[in-house]
Order: sequence, then structure tokens, then C-alpha cells
Amino acid sequence: MENNAAQATTHYMAQGFISGQVWLDQDRDGQRDADEPAVESGWDGVRLLLFLEEGMTDPAWDTPRTYLGGHGGYIQRLAPGRYFVRVTVSPALDFTTPNTGDEATDSDVVLTVRTIDDMTAESAVVEVTDGHHTVIDIGLVPATS
Repeated sequence: MENNAAQATTHYMAQGFISGQVWLDQDRDGQRDADEPAVESGWDGVRLLLFLEEGMTDPAWDTPRTYLGGHGGYIQRLAPGRYFVRVTVSPALDFTTPNTGDEATDSDVVLTVRTIDDMTAESAVVEVTDGHHTVIDIGLVPATS
């Protein structure tokens, strides 16, 4: 170091985000209302929330996954690419009607697998781009017998 001068390099890693809200659609109208409660991670709520690359059928060891934060919210940083969200929930829950009404407050996942042990739904494939934020909300209803 001469004259108190230093050099350094940085490496920029491109990233975008997928985030959303998970809520209990008490009136079963497919829309998130202000008074409807959040659903949290747990055995009786959201069991698994994965972010899979387009074309994947099963998660890999390094597939991004997240847990719900306070108030049913989640956010996941991802490298630019094409992804879809896969969510697995307790069998005490089911998925509300997707893509109904206002895009800002509707559910964006469709039921794909129903078993005795849990329910799984997936979103459409979305493009994650550097510096941009994509929202995928998940509406749930109590399961009916």
C-alpha cells in the first residue's frame, strides 16, 4: 500500500425475488380480504414451500425452500431464470379457487396432488429477472370432508 491507497474488487451477483402471502380464505371467494388470517408454517399449516426451476419434476438437494415469516408472508432471493412455486399443506387445508378477481389479492396456485397425508399445489412458471420482484400468493380454505 502506497500513500494509503488500497484496491479491491467486487463481484455483482444478479438476483430477483419471489414473494407472497399465504392466507385462510374464510369466505371461499378466492380473494384475500383484510380481515382474513394468515397461515403459518407448521404441521397443521404450510409444510413445504419450494422454488423449482422450469422443467423440474422433483426438488434437488439445492432447491431453494423457505418458511413463512410473521403474518403468512415469504420472500425468496433467486438467480434470474424461470421458476414455479410448489407448496405442500396439511390435509386439514385445501386450496381456494385460483385467479379470481383482483390479481393483487387472488391466489396464484392450482392443486396438483391430493393424498391422505397432504395437499400440493403449484404456480404457473414465472420469469425472475435481476432486480425485479414477482408475487405469488397462496389462498387456503379449511378442507371439507
